[in-house]
Amino acid sequence: MNNDGELYSSHDHEQKVDVNYFLSTYWNLLKWKNNENVLDVGAATGDVTTEILLPRLPTDLKKIVGVDIEEDLVSFAKRKFKHVSKADFVVLDIASRTVPEEFYEHFGHIFSFNCLNWVPKERHEQAMRNIYDMLQPGGQLFAAIVSNIAIYDIYENMARENKWQRFFTTVENYVSIYHHSADPARKLVDFLKKVGFVIDACKIEDRTRTFPTLLYYKNWAKSVNPFVKYLPEDQVYDYIEDFCRESRKHEIYTIEDDGKESIRLNYQILVACASKPENIS
Repeated sequence: MNNDGELYSSHDHEQKVDVNYFLSTYWNLLKWKNNENVLDVGAATGDVTTEILLPRLPTDLKKIVGVDIEEDLVSFAKRKFKHVSKADFVVLDIASRTVPEEFYEHFGHIFSFNCLNWVPKERHEQAMRNIYDMLQPGGQLFAAIVSNIAIYDIYENMARENKWQRFFTTVENYVSIYHHSADPARKLVDFLKKVGFVIDACKIEDRTRTFPTLLYYKNWAKSVNPFVKYLPEDQVYDYIEDFCRESRKHEIYTIEDDGKESIRLNYQILVACASKPENIS
C-alpha cells in the first residue's frame, strides 16, 4: 500500500462500502462479552476503524486499537482521530515473530479488512498465529481478504516490462497468496485450523466497484499501489498512466458507445469468521 495518508483517506469510499456490507451481512456470527477490547489489523488511516467499525461495537467497549505496518499511516490516524477517546493506533507488523506482551490474549474480537492479502506466503501462517495469540479464549476473528482481482494481474504484467522491472523485483509479495489458488476458501480454512481456530464461516463474496471518473480511478490506484513509494517522483505519472493502459486491457476501464468512460472493477473477497476455543487443552 502507498503510505500517503491524505490520498488514501480521500479515496477509501469503496472500501467503506465493502466493510459496511460485510459487517451487516455477517454480524450475527459475532458473540460478545462485556467490556471487550477490539483490534483492527491493517487499520491504515483509521477511517474504517473509527467511522465504520467503532459505531457498531457494544457501548461498553473498553478500547479499539488499530494497527498497521506503515508508520506514516499510523501517525496520520493518530492526528486525525486524536479526539476519539476509545480509539488508539499503534505500529505493528502482523506477521512479526512475536506480538507485544500487552497484546497477548488481550482482545475479544479482531477484525481485518483488505490487509491479510498483503501478507506473503512464507509469513502467512505467522500472521494467523499472531492473531490467534492476541485473542482471548472464546474470542473471534472476522476477516475480509482480497482473493481474486485483476489489479494483481496488472502488477504481474508490469513486472515483466523492461521499463518497470527493477521496481517489481518482489512482485510476488504484493499479490494475494489466494489469487492463483483453485480453492482459496479451503486454503484459508487450512491456515486458520493449523493455528487452532474453529471455523464459524468462510465463503467467497463477488463484489464490484464503480469509479466515478478516470481521474478518481487513477488516484485510487495510486493510493493503494505498494510500488509507488519506491518510484522516483518524476516517474510516478508515467507509471500510473501505464497502469491505466493495462487496466483497459483487462476491461476495467472502457469507453462506452456513447463516449462515456466506464470504470468497473470486479473482484472476489474471502470472508471468514473463526473462533479461538474457550477451553484450550
